[in-house]
Amino acid sequence: MIINNIIFYSHEKNGDCFVNKGYVAEIIKHFPDVNFSYVHDHHSSIIADLGCRFLRTNQIPVEVDKNKKCVYHEDSGTLFMNTWIGAWIGTFLVHGQHANYPLIHRAWSEYLKILDMPIKDDFFEYVPTIDYSQYDLTQAEQYLEKVAGKPLVLVCNGVQQSGQSSMGNMEKAIGIVAQKFPDHEFLVAYKLNLNLPNITYTDDVFKANEGNMNQISYIARQAKLIVGKNSGPFTFCHTKEMLDNPNKIFLSFNHRLTDSLTGDGQYFANTFFSSTVNNDVAAEIIEFLLNKTDFSKDKKPMIHVE
Repeated sequence: MIINNIIFYSHEKNGDCFVNKGYVAEIIKHFPDVNFSYVHDHHSSIIADLGCRFLRTNQIPVEVDKNKKCVYHEDSGTLFMNTWIGAWIGTFLVHGQHANYPLIHRAWSEYLKILDMPIKDDFFEYVPTIDYSQYDLTQAEQYLEKVAGKPLVLVCNGVQQSGQSSMGNMEKAIGIVAQKFPDHEFLVAYKLNLNLPNITYTDDVFKANEGNMNQISYIARQAKLIVGKNSGPFTFCHTKEMLDNPNKIFLSFNHRLTDSLTGDGQYFANTFFSSTVNNDVAAEIIEFLLNKTDFSKDKKPMIHVE
């Protein structure tokens, strides 16, 4: 197979374009003479640090659909590679199942075999990184300067778009915890009817509701606790840097532990899971984690809390 062009594509969500970045970056590095493009229908900036040409899904052939793993056009030497993990339903996952990093590694190892590339055994080697220098961080820096010295909690409470969680917008839970911890700063990704001095909304930091996934991730580097439901902003916080940090705490509200990105793996970061949809229980869990001080500094699996 002669390859002149590789076009990565995803018909799915922001996070689906992010979780595979480590593999995409390895492929780009391995084939310096190949032309690379990335196809998705979100803000052009979300994975701009990969350096690929950006295309929309209406710019690729119709037969390159969301369920096909690869499509090869021999006449142009173009290989289309589907980056959506759902293309592997029936092979590595079943309908209704969602991705975690070890599962993604199993699927992408098959892609690397197709390309006759070496495969690293440790899935963590492919966990995504972000080159923040490729993004405008002015507003993020201004916010961090404003809240400097306060313990920071990032709550990614927006609507999850893949059915992996039934937790709502968490308004009651956030209100309870913000009032119990007035010395903490809460950065909230989805705007609520809460007007407390220690709550800031990402829309008010960035003055826009798109194209700020990497900037939110940049702010999360300073956060003590990151709470979410595998929505886009929460997913973009699951970087190699963050998950390798024993001082970071992640709390994921999903249906199943294994549907969390850190499910089935071990990390130096402290990762927790709950399937609750009860805001009072959620507030208790967040309060417990904010008060907890005896975190292990070793690698450990995700912990189920209720």
